[in-house]
Amino acid sequence: MKKFFNVKCLYLILLLISFSILVYFCVDDNNLLTLIDNLSLLNSVWLIIACGSMLIYWLIDAVIVKVLTNSVYEQKYTLKDAFKVTMVGQFFNAVTPFCLASQPMQILTMAQQKIDTGHALSIVVRKFIIYQTTLVCYLVATMFFSYSFFADKIPEFMNLAMVGCVSQSFVVLLIAFFTIKKNFTLKLIDWGLNILSRFNLIKEPQEKMKFVEKQMDVYVENSREIGENPKLTLKVFFLTCLQFTMMFSISFFIYKAFNNPGFDVIDMISGQAFVTTTAAYTPLPGGSGAVEGSFLMVFSLFFSYNSIKPAMLLWRFITYYSCIIFGIFFAVSIKKFHVRKRKFSISTWLKSP
Repeated sequence: MKKFFNVKCLYLILLLISFSILVYFCVDDNNLLTLIDNLSLLNSVWLIIACGSMLIYWLIDAVIVKVLTNSVYEQKYTLKDAFKVTMVGQFFNAVTPFCLASQPMQILTMAQQKIDTGHALSIVVRKFIIYQTTLVCYLVATMFFSYSFFADKIPEFMNLAMVGCVSQSFVVLLIAFFTIKKNFTLKLIDWGLNILSRFNLIKEPQEKMKFVEKQMDVYVENSREIGENPKLTLKVFFLTCLQFTMMFSISFFIYKAFNNPGFDVIDMISGQAFVTTTAAYTPLPGGSGAVEGSFLMVFSLFFSYNSIKPAMLLWRFITYYSCIIFGIFFAVSIKKFHVRKRKFSISTWLKSP
């Protein structure tokens, strides 16, 4: 228990330092009293709506996990279990570069919930593919409605947004390729295991490969079943569209919380989509630096000079720091599972004979 408490304290300290740096950045040319004064004038109703949108975003994600899991898993999978998988993913999205640990830790969480690794892999990967595909479709739609508005004012940024859209499409195609080309994927994994074995990082690569092949068979079969169910895919697609809309609307709700006059909500949602896409490939946890810079560049078109930095502070807290604050309580339980029961630890699996 002491170890888990220390892990929580460490993350909370890092969180406090990170947030303090962000606050310092926001008061570089405005003093702290001015910043506090700006925040004190907020419309609490719109602020509650903004926070509620983030909660709905998490809940929709949990519903998607539940729907996909129940489509390939015989036992009943509860929304409570799905919400834990969601929050683990949100936490590791926020604390690891390129969100690299998110999907592996979600698979690990589902393994802790007694779901076969192959099933968990197919569910998480399929969800990721639909998520990325929906994001690309969402970006294409926002480009159609708002490209001219932003291109006239910030053309360089829109060029980066286009690159981000193409990159997202490439990721989807790459994952689909590895899913379809099972033999090629297995050969690539086998090659990787042999390389690790030569450096004495793993033992018995052949045994590891047998495990991978077994789970790959389950993954491919489940992926085929999900892929052959267009009704399920469309359901998840529309849920993901709603999920994105809730997330991308938060900046608009914050805009209204500052008692600003009406503005085209479509342009603001589009701007948020462009910010998210542009900063997605920043090699820092949460896209730190790039996200803030992109937000300031895009939303300075909407917010006043005095309110843009407090707005960014609020938006970053709701969409990023909340994932760490609430996600850590779910993520730490994975650590507890490894230390006490020592089941399905990736490091243990790699080193075991």
